[in-house]
Amino acid sequence: MNSKFSSKNKRAWLHFPRWVWPLILLLTVMSVWVRLGVVKSTYDVSQADRTIRNLQQEKEQIELRVAGLKSPRRLESIARARFDLSQPRPDQVIYLGAGSQEK
Repeated sequence: MNSKFSSKNKRAWLHFPRWVWPLILLLTVMSVWVRLGVVKSTYDVSQADRTIRNLQQEKEQIELRVAGLKSPRRLESIARARFDLSQPRPDQVIYLGAGSQEK
């Protein structure tokens, strides 16, 4: 009895219109193609996020380095060591402003 039922199912599948099989194949190929596109897009977004994080870290490191290079203590030590400079005497200071006049 089981073999009759099986043969009826096989005959039923064989009597589908001929255009159904190419349509099923086309839909299968399209679904795989769309899924691969989604996977690739997800990978690209993930890669872009990783690149953004790396660039943000690099920017922060550069900002810290610039802040260190602009440090008044560092600049003063360089001025003293390299150029043999010291604090100016009061008579060496010239104040410029809106109300000052040159002597």
